Amino acid sequence: MAFPVRSAVLGLAAAITLGLVTPALADTVYECQIEQLAKNRGWLPSVVALVLKDGASEATVNDPILNEFVGKPVQAKVDTDNTKRTTLSWNFTTSGDYRYVKPFNRLTITKSDLSASMSGSLGRYSN
Repeated sequence: MAFPVRSAVLGLAAAITLGLVTPALADTVYECQIEQLAKNRGWLPSVVALVLKDGASEATVNDPILNEFVGKPVQAKVDTDNTKRTTLSWNFTTSGDYRYVKPFNRLTITKSDLSASMSGSLGRYSN
């Protein structure tokens, strides 16, 4: 399922609005709206913001779940970046009551229509 994405060359106001570290003016910012489905069980964020440098192997990612559990943006690995799509993956370790959970996320942005798809899985947890 594809979700809408907004893309823009970053200015200072956008960096402040997204709560990210202020990137250089040539960076691209994507703000992806993720549909909340019952099967997601709350582990996919409603919005994902990312800052991507052309040709970089990493991007900066932020979302409400990262804000809750990590308190700051994290680095994502750029798995694919070509003329058709950009795919990123990232994980983090939670703390507190969720200290044994390690979510893994993957997000793909299709460049032709700026749609996004996201998947996530939980690792290292017990019931």
